[in-house]
Amino acid sequence: MKNNKNAPSNLGAVLNKQDTIIALLMIAIIAFLWFVTTEFEKVPDLFSNNIPPEMFPQILLTIILLMVLIIPFEHIFLKKNGKDIDASRKKPSSKINNRYNGYFVIDCYFISDFRSNTNNSCY
Repeated sequence: MKNNKNAPSNLGAVLNKQDTIIALLMIAIIAFLWFVTTEFEKVPDLFSNNIPPEMFPQILLTIILLMVLIIPFEHIFLKKNGKDIDASRKKPSSKINNRYNGYFVIDCYFISDFRSNTNNSCY
């Protein structure tokens, strides 16, 4: 019996390493957020219309989790169409992209600082 050279020989042929790491990080974030939703205050039945307050975020987290579980296998679907998912990852990101990423981090810092500051010293 002859071995097929294109047949996957290990788990790396099925899972993309970078995408798997990203998916695991996102699953950890989703697990943390799920735990946060369990700590929501219980609403009395009189004020509960359809679903309890923790259920809607949990539904969203479940949908996001289902999409995240597809990420490590995305390269298989793209290779069938003739696309290489790692082709653009080999090129370094542009300077303008790095600049805007830096602006985003700085903006997030100031927004969180502004919200936590009770005397609003920015004004």
